[in-house]
Amino acid sequence: MADGVQFEINSAAFRAALEGFLATTGHETARWLETLTARLRIKIMGYTPVDTGRLRNSWRSRMVNAAEGRVSTDISYAPVVEYGGYRGVGPRR
Repeated sequence: MADGVQFEINSAAFRAALEGFLATTGHETARWLETLTARLRIKIMGYTPVDTGRLRNSWRSRMVNAAEGRVSTDISYAPVVEYGGYRGVGPRR
């Protein structure tokens, strides 16, 4: 995904602690993280402005591994909407 919005916690210490925690708690934690990632996608979709619905409907969530989930879009204008430049004309009704 070259063009898009990405958020990540990039801390080696956090990742190491999380991986250690996952090793002791097993699949329950991985399922919890998967659920949390899916819920985050739904929240992001709810905050995404709608004109045609293309951006809102493009958000996807996936698990990279047991300790990492991602929510992403491949829509090229997503950073403009996120960081400014969206005219805010409002949704078409």
